[in-house]
Amino acid sequence: QYISEGYPLITSKDFCGNGFDFSKTKYISREDYLKISERSKVDIGDILYSMIGGNIGNHVIITKENYFDMAIKNVALFKQYNYSLIDNKFIAYYLQYITKQLQSNASGGAQPFVALKVFRNLELPLPPLAEQKRIVAKIEELLPLVEEYGNAQEELNKLNATLPDKLRQSILQEAIMGKLVPQDPNDEPASKLLEKIREEKMRLVKEGKLKKSILKIASLKDCEYPFELPSSWTWCKLGEIGEWGAGATPAKGHPEFYSNGVIPWLRTGELNNGFVYDSEIKVSEEALKKCSLRMNSVGDVLIAMYGATIGKVAIAGIPLTTNQACCACTPILIYNKYLLYYLMASKQAFIELGEGGAQPNISREKIVEFPLALPPLAEQKRIVAKLEELLPKLNELK
Repeated sequence: QYISEGYPLITSKDFCGNGFDFSKTKYISREDYLKISERSKVDIGDILYSMIGGNIGNHVIITKENYFDMAIKNVALFKQYNYSLIDNKFIAYYLQYITKQLQSNASGGAQPFVALKVFRNLELPLPPLAEQKRIVAKIEELLPLVEEYGNAQEELNKLNATLPDKLRQSILQEAIMGKLVPQDPNDEPASKLLEKIREEKMRLVKEGKLKKSILKIASLKDCEYPFELPSSWTWCKLGEIGEWGAGATPAKGHPEFYSNGVIPWLRTGELNNGFVYDSEIKVSEEALKKCSLRMNSVGDVLIAMYGATIGKVAIAGIPLTTNQACCACTPILIYNKYLLYYLMASKQAFIELGEGGAQPNISREKIVEFPLALPPLAEQKRIVAKLEELLPKLNELK
């Protein structure tokens, strides 16, 4: 019977290093303690070894420092006839050495155990006592080094696993800050490019190809500049360099929107940081007409706005439409691949802009207001060429 205070009933779950952790220990009465101790009294020098469950192999050597009155349960007790003849640490290390063998031969199904008769019949290679002590001394000299090297290897493995992604992000960041390729003084400044973009937008609005609202995006203020740019670059907003719009989901209750569909309907999980040429789901021409779907052209740049996919990007390799979780940009006079890489470099910033708890999202309004570091058009192309030279090499590091 367990009681709130009394003698600890030790199981392998209470083992902690060379001692014990009493945070989950259960207690028994003195009467039960004495009854258990008639068969398995624990003394200094004994070895306690877990013989059941997933903890098979956990063990503690009882010393003056960790000894106390205890009863044991589901723990094998190794008690020598004469402690002056055998080094108990040698026995403990041997048991540790054969742990996997004991685990593989354990019986009992879901709760495997090693029977005491297995321990009693174990064959033990027994060196002279003096050599036992030399073996123990050498093991205790080497094990800390093994642990140290093991920890170092674990850290190295973590570094190797994350290094390609960190290098990729670093290279992308260098690119959008104007540090990846040298500037050419003969390039037309980005400020001139931005003027041409504004003129082109006005022309498209007059021709009815763009809505007037695209002209209402205010210029970026000085205080909003995230970092310093080369003199030939300029800051603007994403909404200034293209026409942005999100998609929609045709109502599931209308099978005619999906049956015999021929128009690729993209979801954010299909964005791949490159060109997309197909989608799992197709919608019909009728869905395109009746469901406010945005038809994206070849070369449009796509970005995810919802949930775990926020910041994923792609370029439309074919005409396609998307769901409402995806925003698309038709760039005006800038290199769409530069925009793609700029969005990739800014992914964490978009994630931090997300709102909404378990399913965060960024709105189209936040995207069009997001700052863009705009290089001259010629430099945009040099940056993309350098990125496409460097980024594939990172895959070789994995």
